[in-house]
Amino acid sequence: MSDMETLKANLISLAGKLKYEYRTATILFILAMLLLAALLVLVKPGKRTKYRFVRLSLGNLLIHLMDGFVTFVNTPTLDMEGNILVRRFGFGWEALFTANLISFLLIVLMAWYFNRYEYERIPSRSPFDYYMKLFYGENYKRSWFWYKFSRNFRPKLAMLSCGIYWGLTAGAPVFVLGWLRHMLRIQRPSWWHDTWISCFLGITVAYLSILKWVWTGYRLSINAPDNAYSVPYIYPSIQSGPVPSAGPLTVSVPGSKSITNRALLLATLAEGTSCLRGALFSDDSRHFLQCIRDLGFEAEADEDNCRIVVKGLGGRIPRQEAKQYVGSAGTAARFLTACLGLSHGVYHMDASEQMRRRPMAPLLDALEELGCEILYEAGSARGHFPFTLRAHGFRRDRISVNIDSSSQFLSALLIVSCLCERDFTIQIEGTHGMAYIEMTRRMMEQFHVHTQETTERTFLTKAGQHYRAMDYQIEPDVSAACYFYAMSPLLNLPVLVNHVHFDSLQGDVAFIEILIKMGCSAEDTPQGILVTPPADGVFHGVVEDMSACSDQAITLAAIAPFADSPTTITGIGHIRFQESDRIRAIVTELTKMGISCRRTDDSITIYPGMPRASRVETYDDHRMAMGFSLVGLRSPGIVIDNPGCCRKTFENYFEVLDKVVAQFLHG
Repeated sequence: MSDMETLKANLISLAGKLKYEYRTATILFILAMLLLAALLVLVKPGKRTKYRFVRLSLGNLLIHLMDGFVTFVNTPTLDMEGNILVRRFGFGWEALFTANLISFLLIVLMAWYFNRYEYERIPSRSPFDYYMKLFYGENYKRSWFWYKFSRNFRPKLAMLSCGIYWGLTAGAPVFVLGWLRHMLRIQRPSWWHDTWISCFLGITVAYLSILKWVWTGYRLSINAPDNAYSVPYIYPSIQSGPVPSAGPLTVSVPGSKSITNRALLLATLAEGTSCLRGALFSDDSRHFLQCIRDLGFEAEADEDNCRIVVKGLGGRIPRQEAKQYVGSAGTAARFLTACLGLSHGVYHMDASEQMRRRPMAPLLDALEELGCEILYEAGSARGHFPFTLRAHGFRRDRISVNIDSSSQFLSALLIVSCLCERDFTIQIEGTHGMAYIEMTRRMMEQFHVHTQETTERTFLTKAGQHYRAMDYQIEPDVSAACYFYAMSPLLNLPVLVNHVHFDSLQGDVAFIEILIKMGCSAEDTPQGILVTPPADGVFHGVVEDMSACSDQAITLAAIAPFADSPTTITGIGHIRFQESDRIRAIVTELTKMGISCRRTDDSITIYPGMPRASRVETYDDHRMAMGFSLVGLRSPGIVIDNPGCCRKTFENYFEVLDKVVAQFLHG
């Protein structure tokens, strides 16, 4: 990389860090407020209303500029409660800043209304007439300013626009100050009176802005994300010479999130004490574990040794009424809802703002058909958290469920199906995530409950089966391993992830087959699967249905720009309803990098190109943070916002990535 490219990458990284330095933001805010005060004092209004209006408008404009700056600084960090527009609709700071500027221009509409042609329509002694006299003096109707700017304008629209503007911004302080001037009997405002009132107005609104900043800072101090992560650009080291390490790049990853969460539920439904070894400890699994404890189960966690001990009660729930908060854990949300909804008791279910937006309706509809009463809180949407379950057990022995938006609905019902006193049949609509269904069925068998696939879309669980307590070893997370396997074609080096094998329960092992289609080779060694890059260092684009391993759609999308032909990913329509709208997020971030993309509701096509430096918005989605970090290994200037969102599944991912980079560079 040239010196200029290095300098550019360093400047981009520095700018990203400064954006999160609140000290810098505070200094800029104070300087802007001082400038505002100086302008309000130095710009003399004179005797004409137009100058007074210009000065007050200037103060309002600067306040809006500062508000836009506040939005710019805080856009990537505010949560849904703090900034709904940014998080829900993806508006950037530029859009909100523009909206502030447009709202300032609405004040001109007030001037257009008060003109020599329309003033007769204002009844004397009306509230509006009284207000204008207080603020602009007795002769406001003959003002040159109103005449100049309002000749051919519709008065009703002007009134509406000005009402909205002043109501939402500085309307209240202006009216109060006008009333104050009236109470002080200042009939003919002098330069001193106008300066005092204008400065007082500016200071008032400035203090309101400061209060807004204090409140914003307080929220961020509670929910502040980790600092941005600048991805190390290591590709030049590959071009400059051979890899210094003696063997393949070797990595260890934590336990599987999917298996850990399934094992937790199976252990609570089993009779006796189970020990889960190699468990993943992350936000999701901790929420699941806490929910189990809140239900009255005995559960001990040893995070240092990755071990969880759970005492199951053979399908009985200790507490007949409890509150459950699942956070953003989709697996816990679906599994616990199904388990509690088909037990006996009253359970109050809630989740994070992110999980509240994710679909639950197919599962909840199925539970209602099976006899569960579901009560939604006032203001909450049907089919979404929060809600209360009034469970009465199984009142039917057959149900149909749609799994197009999530295969977890079927997995949840399958796991609890053995609690039914009669043979239980589940019919499914859709084919999404069948690899995860197979994982669920295989784990049920390991805990000694069997299901039968009687037809292609029908599953049967025979009555009388019971889960047994186990000493259970949890596999490494293949989803996490795939980020490192993707480095093989990306960086042209062999990669081995410890204890990951082709006979894994996890469907994401299919991602390795995709890498083989792109030109890599793979070998299952006793230590783990070894992936070797193409001999010529060039890998190919593919057309791939990833419905069976959709969590890796982001991973494939991240390396696709470096292939020698376009890549099309299909069968992923459901990922629009996961932690983020992942199809939109992928296209948005790649487009910011200058990569051409085309999307549909179910697919993405990515064309080859060299990504330019960019700051990646993660949308509080752990897969976006981890997947797009791959881009920065081969393209300079990539910065990952809010890398802490990885704590959902792989909380030390970036620490492991740093160790991998060090291993690669230094052997």
